[in-house]
Amino acid sequence: MIDDANITDYRQILLDIARSLGAENLLNAWTMCRMRNWIDEYGEITSEGVAQVLSFKKIATITP
Repeated sequence: MIDDANITDYRQILLDIARSLGAENLLNAWTMCRMRNWIDEYGEITSEGVAQVLSFKKIATITP
């Protein structure tokens, strides 16, 4: 689905999205990502996480 070079970037984007949604620290951001099923129990990005990143990138690219 996604190559290894993007996995860390996608995970960081998801954690940043969680922080923007109100997570106060990295643990809370990680928990939020897990609760939203963006990251699985092994720390891998799920298909929902990929979809979230792609929609975020599309919005971020369009917005000046």
